[in-house]
Amino acid sequence: AKVGGADKKSLRELAESLAHSNSKYTLKIVGYASKRLDHVTDFAMVKEVNLKMAQKRADAVRAVLEKAGISVDIIQVEAKGDAVSNPSPGDRTQEEADRRVDVYMDEK
Repeated sequence: AKVGGADKKSLRELAESLAHSNSKYTLKIVGYASKRLDHVTDFAMVKEVNLKMAQKRADAVRAVLEKAGISVDIIQVEAKGDAVSNPSPGDRTQEEADRRVDVYMDEK
């Protein structure tokens, strides 16, 4: 649940662009997890652990944005666990692509 260097840079750039904007925006941060969980066979436990991991990912992104100056008042955080696969995995495996955080920006 750590944000990589390139992603931190992108998030800081987003924060900077919002700071210079005259419009009001809200950010929705949604965390996801892959369906795989080693050494756990109980379906309910897999779902619970993956939901917690997705929350940690989303919280890590929120922390970077807050540190960059984004007000907590405009941020909403949500975790979807392993419920939604990434529809565009690109050159990554599906499992790698499913471990992600999406950030949505809406104008108020």
